[in-house]
Amino acid sequence: MEAFGRLIAVITAVLLLLMLPVLMLWSKDQDRKLDYVKETTEAFTEEIRKTGAITLEEYEAFTYKVGLTGRLYNIEIMAAVQMQGSEEDEATKAVDSFLSAAYTEEILETLYTTGVYRMSRSAYITVRVKEKENDGSYAAVYTSGGKLMAD
Repeated sequence: MEAFGRLIAVITAVLLLLMLPVLMLWSKDQDRKLDYVKETTEAFTEEIRKTGAITLEEYEAFTYKVGLTGRLYNIEIMAAVQMQGSEEDEATKAVDSFLSAAYTEEILETLYTTGVYRMSRSAYITVRVKEKENDGSYAAVYTSGGKLMAD
């Protein structure tokens, strides 16, 4: 009976020795995929900030690159411009300002009908990539954005 216990211990030890490197490689692979998505998202956002526009070719290339990881992602884009209100506040003599924003659906509709989505020079762009989890929910992977640099 003691020999059976030792056999089980040896088999368990061998399995652990084989499984640990595999788990470490899988973890590093996940980290590399996350880094790749972050770099790709940042490069896409910076290109938008430089040019002041999103072209259909750029968007499709971006989604293709993100899709190369073999994971499912939800990509959200927001272009916002700070607008000045027309009514002056009597007490503070200040004009209210607000954000006017276009979201993913509107941007994609414009992209697929005209081939390009142009933004004003004062716009802010935000691109958020979310990874789809096994339970169907989304976990934020990376958000990149900033004010346009285009003239």
